[in-house]
Amino acid sequence: MSHIASRIFAEGHVAAVPGTAYGLSPFFRISTATSGEVPAKAVKRIGAASAKLVF
Repeated sequence: MSHIASRIFAEGHVAAVPGTAYGLSPFFRISTATSGEVPAKAVKRIGAASAKLVF
């Protein structure tokens, strides 16, 4: 798992697939195949987790 995807999971509790699996490095993918409220919460968690990343 990519560094960013693993940190999003560890810090934000959101599962993400590294973009390398789709030839889209350094991006990641998340599923939005759920109710409208769940992806909105996930995006907030991803934002909070990514704010803690140091590049």
